[in-house]
Amino acid sequence: MKKKFLIILLFISIVFISTMTLIFRDRNPILVIKGIIELNTGNEEFVKLSENPIQYICKVEKGEEKLINFMKNGGWKFIEQNGSGYFFKKKDKRIIIKSSNFTKRYLIWKIE
Repeated sequence: MKKKFLIILLFISIVFISTMTLIFRDRNPILVIKGIIELNTGNEEFVKLSENPIQYICKVEKGEEKLINFMKNGGWKFIEQNGSGYFFKKKDKRIIIKSSNFTKRYLIWKIE
C-alpha cells in the first residue's frame, strides 16, 4: 500500500513540476503572480517583472497599442513589427521588444 502511494505521489509531482516549467518557462512564478495581482488591483497598464532581463506584463486587450504608447512616452519611435518582435528607435539606439502570451489574458514583454 505504501509503495503504491509513493508511486502515485511521485507521478503527481513529476506532472506538477513539468506543468509549472512549461507555464512559467524562464520566469519567476512569484513575480508573475504578483504582477497579475497588481494589474488587476491597480491602475497600471504595465507592471515590471524583472530587471535582468527587463520584462513587463500587461493585459492582452490592446496590448500592442499599449506597448507602442508606453514606448512613445519614453521617447522611442516605433519602427516595425516582425513576428513577436517590436522594433523601436531613439536617436542612434535601437531595441527589440519580444512579446509572448502568458495564458490567454496576459502578455509578457521582454526587452532585448
